[in-house]
Amino acid sequence: MKFKLKATSIYEDGQRKDALGNPHQEDYIFPSESNLSDDARLFILCDGMGGHDAGEVASKAVCDAMSRSILCDGHNQEGVFTTEDFENAIDAAFRELDLKDTGAEKKMGTTLAFLKLYDKGAYIAHMGDSRVYHIRPGETRDDTEILHVTPDHSLINDLLKAEAITKEEARTSKQKNVITRAMQPGMDRRPKAEVYQTSDIKVGDYFYLCSDGMLEDPEMEDGSLIRNIFSEKMGDIAKKTQILKNVTKDNRDNHSAFLIQITEVTESTPTVGFSAQLEDGPAKEPASDVSDPGAAAMPMAVPTAVKPEETASPERTKQLNQESATASADKLKKKLTSLKVMIGGGIGIIVLLIGVVGYLAYSSGKETTDSVPHTQPVIKEKKNTPKEVKVDEPKKATIEQPIDKPAPAPAENQAAKPKETKENQVKPDSQAPRNQSQEAKTEAPAASPAPSSEKAEKAKEALSNMKKEGAGSTEGIVESDQNLKNDSTKKK
Repeated sequence: MKFKLKATSIYEDGQRKDALGNPHQEDYIFPSESNLSDDARLFILCDGMGGHDAGEVASKAVCDAMSRSILCDGHNQEGVFTTEDFENAIDAAFRELDLKDTGAEKKMGTTLAFLKLYDKGAYIAHMGDSRVYHIRPGETRDDTEILHVTPDHSLINDLLKAEAITKEEARTSKQKNVITRAMQPGMDRRPKAEVYQTSDIKVGDYFYLCSDGMLEDPEMEDGSLIRNIFSEKMGDIAKKTQILKNVTKDNRDNHSAFLIQITEVTESTPTVGFSAQLEDGPAKEPASDVSDPGAAAMPMAVPTAVKPEETASPERTKQLNQESATASADKLKKKLTSLKVMIGGGIGIIVLLIGVVGYLAYSSGKETTDSVPHTQPVIKEKKNTPKEVKVDEPKKATIEQPIDKPAPAPAENQAAKPKETKENQVKPDSQAPRNQSQEAKTEAPAASPAPSSEKAEKAKEALSNMKKEGAGSTEGIVESDQNLKNDSTKKK
């Protein structure tokens, strides 16, 4: 956003005098009256407090430090300007105040009214009871709008909001000079400025910065006279400036002001102004001292960004509220529409991802099924084959178990064993009680006819007894076997 503008200033002493009878100006403005031009885009106004050689020191220190910080970063024209830039300037101002601190028990201090025109519109900030107005002139006073005015950080304003006092009582209260937020040196808890930003700027709009010394007239303080002065029928900026000087020339307090008229705007899409209220940092509450009208104690309080009711007539206030409500509703509808679009898009993406994942899973499963060989059922049948073998193996193990036998005969008699005939195989029958395994072996030959000779039976019985008892020599056993064979031969 680019601007062309006209700027004027007011810087007057007022009727208040110091102890020596001299005018005492504690306000300080940047740019100064001699350096002000239509090219300026930064405006700072400070109202100092704390007595002789203190208030003016504080106000000058803040103006100098903040302007150096901002302009050294190349922010003189309508370029980028951020909250970080502003906070850096505030930090520089507090450091400068600390350097100027004399160690006096009663600390000096200053208010702040701040305006920066930049690429997004207007950046407005304040601390204390110095004000910044955004005014849209109409043909008459009733048509003139005060789009925004900074709320005072003062005890009186807090009491009015709480309905603890009336407006009439506020005008005559002895606590009018007590402010609840200001910039001072050596603060353990530094207050934060209240910020308002807007891009709703049109050709003919005015920005008006002023210290509280400009608002001693009740009609100036409540805004009715300001709307009249800034209406179109009161002439151009030069005439308005002169009217303001005439209205405030008899004011007791020193006072200062800036009038900035926007004559041309190259803008992007305008947006509704919004208030960016920053919380206070940790700060001590200095004791109030209302005995000195030039000094102001500053108990900390949480600011409330609310337009005072007295800045517009009831009809205009109602109209503004309706317009604000309509704008808020439209803005909410746009946000809801955007949110619905975002949610719909998100759901669509999720559905698409689920489909892709499902397709990939299906493709992968199909490939796995197709890759299984057709001989797999055969392989499964073969796997069952070892079960039959396992059933037979225990039987083989039982049959092949070694049979308990008597000690083997001498080697010289081993050769006689192969000559055994079928008849000789009958002898295991008499050994059935020895073990079950041998019975299994001799079960088949039992069908052959046994020798009928009585002698053979006796020999067989004797041989069996000898084997059981382990008596007799091997030769006797062999001889008996031989006789048995001979008898069998004779019989045949």
